[in-house]
Amino acid sequence: MEKILSKFSVGDVVRVNLDLTTGDESKKTRPCVVINVHPKLQLVTVFPITDAGNKKGQVFIPVHNFKAVGLIKPSVIDSLQIRTLSVNRIINKTGAISASEIFECRKNIALIFEIDEEHLTS
Repeated sequence: MEKILSKFSVGDVVRVNLDLTTGDESKKTRPCVVINVHPKLQLVTVFPITDAGNKKGQVFIPVHNFKAVGLIKPSVIDSLQIRTLSVNRIINKTGAISASEIFECRKNIALIFEIDEEHLTS
């Protein structure tokens, strides 16, 4: 199979149409951070971004420079709501999170899937 180059990269903040959903899944069009780009298919894995509100705990990663990535209020990355979806759901790119925030996302992936931290690089 031929490699398809995506126009998106890990760390990009994108607006995504997440509908159709059910239950407690993140709904509607919302910002998400790309945490993986499939090397051959037009698929990306994302974490949704949501209002910081009272959200505390390890699964929520604060977006430190929220205005620079196109967000209008203090926000957090919800690493518990991981989704893989078609790039056709992406409306546009609004910015990118920092390398340290990407690393925090990877740490949470390791936590959720019980992966040792030594496997988090690259």
